[in-house]
Amino acid sequence: LDKFGRRAYRRTLTAAERSELLDEFRAGLASGASFTQSMAMLVDHLLQMPQFLYVAEGAAGAGRALSGDELATRLSFMLTDSIPDDALLAAAPGLTAPAALATEAARLLASPNANTALARFFREWTGTTQVAAADKDPTAFPFFTPALAQSMNESFDRFVVDQVRGQGTV
Repeated sequence: LDKFGRRAYRRTLTAAERSELLDEFRAGLASGASFTQSMAMLVDHLLQMPQFLYVAEGAAGAGRALSGDELATRLSFMLTDSIPDDALLAAAPGLTAPAALATEAARLLASPNANTALARFFREWTGTTQVAAADKDPTAFPFFTPALAQSMNESFDRFVVDQVRGQGTV
């Protein structure tokens, strides 16, 4: 529960959250559900919580520094379009130091998981939309097939990733 909850909420569970989830599990057992069914109920409950569905940060007055968990979440979603991995969650407490944040950012950017986010960023930045086969008149362009459209999209994405990874320019 602690490991899965930390991954799902992108931070350590509070005592109240942990208790609520355990109560859900116990209620399942009390209603006659098996261990597996009760675990499924707990997971269903956890995956419907706002803490999982939304990136929620602590309340702020005028301004405050982000916590390590908040920085890890922002960094991971920005660079990999996904939740923080185990290494980033382990490094989260130290991410308030600029050098540690830069190290983790470089690690995430170097991973293959960053390719999709890089391609998406450049598509948004350049206003380049995905090409679809339905965009062309089939009588005027009979050679324009769904496979060609997919190939064109992949070509753009691979070009962008290659330029970024190869220190080129776009």
